[in-house]
Amino acid sequence: MLTSLVRMRARIARLQSIDRWPLPRLVRDPESERVRRIEDAIVSLPPQTREVFMMHRFENLGYDRIAHRLDLSIADVERHIAKALLRLCHALEDIL
Repeated sequence: MLTSLVRMRARIARLQSIDRWPLPRLVRDPESERVRRIEDAIVSLPPQTREVFMMHRFENLGYDRIAHRLDLSIADVERHIAKALLRLCHALEDIL
């Protein structure tokens, strides 16, 4: 599980600068399928929502730091995080 999380974080980090890039489908075990579904759900987020979500979850930045870096209000950052979590929950409800 931990190695899958590390691999997923590395893959997602590569996607930060790419808007909608198809991910490779190389391995078909249940865990990799789960990781693929999570990656696909994150990639499907709107670009700014995805960027805010990834900065918060994978770079461990606080709302204030994200707001400053992206020139957004803290309320906008909160809305993007809420939007991302809602969409991810809906997209992944059968595997969470």
